Amino acid sequence: MRAIGVDLAWGRNGRTGLCALEGDRVLGSATVRTDAEIDAWITQWVTRLTDDVVVGIDAPLVVPNRRGGRPCDAVFCAALAAREAGVYPANLGLPAFRGGVRGAALARRLRLTLDPAACAVSPRRAAIEVYPHSAMVSLFGLARTLKYKRKHAPAVRAAAFGELLDGLRGLTAADPPLDVKSSPRWAALEAAVAGGRGGRVEDELDAYVCAYAAVYHCRWRGRRSLVVGDVRRGYIVTPVDGAAEQALRAAAGRRGVRIG
Repeated sequence: MRAIGVDLAWGRNGRTGLCALEGDRVLGSATVRTDAEIDAWITQWVTRLTDDVVVGIDAPLVVPNRRGGRPCDAVFCAALAAREAGVYPANLGLPAFRGGVRGAALARRLRLTLDPAACAVSPRRAAIEVYPHSAMVSLFGLARTLKYKRKHAPAVRAAAFGELLDGLRGLTAADPPLDVKSSPRWAALEAAVAGGRGGRVEDELDAYVCAYAAVYHCRWRGRRSLVVGDVRRGYIVTPVDGAAEQALRAAAGRRGVRIG
């Protein structure tokens, strides 16, 4: 199975990070901007409509609501507030969705189902919504999310980028394992962070997390990786540690949101 990670810009022509995995190795990664560039990059790794692939996309995929947030958004914000891993509520009234749901359009072009249940069969042909921050707090054993985004001070961002690289390198000991150093781009990504240019590659690094979250879900779905929500009202797939699982199940139960 191949896994593709897509840190998809909500707006058109924003920076989108991409990463492709197979087994425990990274086939490649990139940062692009347009839908045409995204399609061209992904299709070099997924050449046939019968290829076994799961695409983990950091962007809303199923957004039926016109205002407010989706039920799965509310669960994440309530359950993971203490670890600062809540999500931005998604609705069709936001400017980012006026041209349609970009992630769903990408899945249609690749002829992938949005139903996470497809991860349980083989060959898999699915796109699933993932969230790097919730993935990282559980996979890396963090008390709170890493502060490498643009709104934080340079010194804080630099330290957080270092922790992000350490966490990704540590996946060699995870189950399933991933050797990020096998990536043709890894040395350049490390050099960018070391040179104070982490902001230029943050989307690409997030794509590594997205791709690994897809692989992890196929390995641990229903146990160490959960689907919060459903394909009708919207869902998010995330790896969980014990504390995150307990909090998400409790918040979902209070709100009548499906989880499993």
